[in-house]
Amino acid sequence: MATPAVIWAKDGNKWKGIYCHHDGYLNGVGRILQKYYTTDNKVKSLISLGDISSIGPNLGTKHNFLEYDFDVVTAYHRDRGDKWEDVAPIITKHVSSAIIDSEDIRYIYFWDGKKWNCYDSEEEKWILGNNPEDKEESLESNTRWYNMKRKDMKEEWTLKDKANKWVKEFGWPDVDTALEWLDAGWTNSSEGLEWFEAGFTNPNKALQYRMFFGNYPEEAFKWYQKKVGRARDQ
Repeated sequence: MATPAVIWAKDGNKWKGIYCHHDGYLNGVGRILQKYYTTDNKVKSLISLGDISSIGPNLGTKHNFLEYDFDVVTAYHRDRGDKWEDVAPIITKHVSSAIIDSEDIRYIYFWDGKKWNCYDSEEEKWILGNNPEDKEESLESNTRWYNMKRKDMKEEWTLKDKANKWVKEFGWPDVDTALEWLDAGWTNSSEGLEWFEAGFTNPNKALQYRMFFGNYPEEAFKWYQKKVGRARDQ
């Protein structure tokens, strides 16, 4: 059974990514990337091949797709003749959107120009290096922080009193909505309202996307809509 991965590389102010079908785990694709793909030129050459079936220490040249060679890359366009538009690198602006685009794949690699980093989407954490954009924070630690804040808050107000305050002083639509967001762990009324008004009706989902998008709720909601759209189309 194949273990796919997605390989992303920084290109100016964007990220370009390709799919790799085989051996995506750290001791497979991860080991080869760290050992043999350690310069911008070689990484860019790899990405320029588009989606690949497997990776090897060398980029190689056009060869029979069915003759599996562990020493070279086997690419769908170059070696099997797939249409370029079907396998061309995908482009995005942020690590966060790259992770969401790659969400069905467990191992997601990022070349930041100096080193390789890897995000495990199943474990929801960085298992090699860290977030190249330095905005990452694990959902577990994020939630723990909010729970600590919520505990402190309870010493001064009950959740119901706080929800009423949010409605009266900060413009939340109703007490039940404010209470739901408070109970999920949102302690900053203005920040929570921004995410609610951006379109998020589920406070837990908003908290999850906040982990990746930080202070950009509108952008986060666009990606959330894309994700929901893809799920409906399947």
